[in-house]
Amino acid sequence: MELIKNNTRALLLVALVMMSTTLLSCHAGSTKPIPLNLCVRLASCEKGHESEEACRNHCSFFEFKKSHCEPVNGGSCCCSN
Repeated sequence: MELIKNNTRALLLVALVMMSTTLLSCHAGSTKPIPLNLCVRLASCEKGHESEEACRNHCSFFEFKKSHCEPVNGGSCCCSN
């Protein structure tokens, strides 16, 4: 009985590894980047588009020209890739 449990666990592990490598290779083969948008509250964005420079500096790991301020909720800085 113990041998059957070990075989079942081994087969399950192999199946999970096979599925994950298949999914990862499909994802890696995609040519389109996954769009990522991140909005954080930034007090300097209360004025809206007048404070774009502060927001763009805050979003240093995102695409510079796609980052922008939104005056909603006390000012939000939205970073995009």
